Amino acid sequence: MNELKQEEWLETLMSILSQLIVEFYLKEKES
Repeated sequence: MNELKQEEWLETLMSILSQLIVEFYLKEKES
């Protein structure tokens, strides 16, 4: 049960991280 929660948390973190990376990349590309 604890492992599942950790996996879910990791998935959420990776999703947020990828979003931030994409936004940062697009900002850098514009300037």
